[in-house]
Amino acid sequence: MGENTLKPSPIKNKMDVVFLHVKNVSKSMEFYSKLLGINYDPDTVNSPHHWIEIQDGPNITLDDHSFDPDYIFQPNNQPLWNFVSEDVEGAYNHIKEIGGELVTGIITWENDFKWFIFKDIDGNRLMICSC
Repeated sequence: MGENTLKPSPIKNKMDVVFLHVKNVSKSMEFYSKLLGINYDPDTVNSPHHWIEIQDGPNITLDDHSFDPDYIFQPNNQPLWNFVSEDVEGAYNHIKEIGGELVTGIITWENDFKWFIFKDIDGNRLMICSC
């Protein structure tokens, strides 16, 4: 079988930011700071966008679309990415403590890969896994 030779692309094989649509940037930033254990200054959080720096990126931009009067918020119904945890059971309990809604229990695949799905305060589905 031959080598696949494609025309070079002007688009880099790199992700910069993931947009997460939320209802209220300030309330969402409070939730995500608890979720990820990160400190932030509430006075720096302004609608319509707030950027969360993620270790080893891509970063997250919370976006409430306050500039768009015709925008209708709809939470994502499938996880678009996952957060990583070495203690999935601990993460599961943490989600309950901070007000996230658990969608699944902890699922174990092939004896060592664990994951679960939860919703943030706006109903966006997210995943935690033991990657």
